[in-house]
Amino acid sequence: MGLKRFFVPLPVEARWLCSFGLMFTSPFSFAFSSFLIRILQTVEPVPLQMEQENARHYFPDISPLLLKTVVEKAIDAIGREQVLSRWTDSLAGSSTSYDEQDLGKSLFRDIKTKCFSDTPKQRIYHAFTSIGGRRGWFSFDILWRIRGVFDKLSGGFGTSLGRRVESELRVGDLLDVWKVIDLQKDRRLLLEAHMKVFGRAWLEFRIEGNTLIQTAYHYPNGLMGRLYWYSMLPFHFFIFTDMIENIIRRARTPD
Repeated sequence: MGLKRFFVPLPVEARWLCSFGLMFTSPFSFAFSSFLIRILQTVEPVPLQMEQENARHYFPDISPLLLKTVVEKAIDAIGREQVLSRWTDSLAGSSTSYDEQDLGKSLFRDIKTKCFSDTPKQRIYHAFTSIGGRRGWFSFDILWRIRGVFDKLSGGFGTSLGRRVESELRVGDLLDVWKVIDLQKDRRLLLEAHMKVFGRAWLEFRIEGNTLIQTAYHYPNGLMGRLYWYSMLPFHFFIFTDMIENIIRRARTPD
């Protein structure tokens, strides 16, 4: 990929430091990074010849490729946005099924509306389905990144999961700290939070006539869920107001 990495040898064993380093340079949480480091420190190496013999035995019809070739193919597929699936597609507990009544039962809502006048709704739809990933979350992207770090420290994946590809979304895709659970062309995008929110949370973009409706829903889990919602309200004011305005602005900007 043309990236440069510097390795600094340490005179002592610092598993926790390695875990932090892996957490900040990979999509994994601190807990999972620590688990991987422990495995690397305890596993015994298997002789290369034994691995090759096992591969030929169990997969006789598959011709192995060099690691460099495989990595080059993967990088090329990412560059051409030909990524059919990711390891995140099989995450435990990441179902895309939902019930519209769940949104109706949400106790807290933050609703923003904005008329987009004569701007084609297709461009509005494209604007709000292109958020996240490398393009970020507009003016307050840094706040989303900070929120992602706290999520990682608490066992989540943070915002490092990004997008499968930058040019499209599909139901089931992970989008930074969200998962796409409903997608209706030129009409709606519904995301469910995959971060620690002490309950359940959704973010919806919906087009009705010439109006964009942006709604954050939260169904709190006990007192901590309610405290979480009220503690986030000051940030919501800036983040969500900025988001809907920039979606309209992006839609009106020539490609």
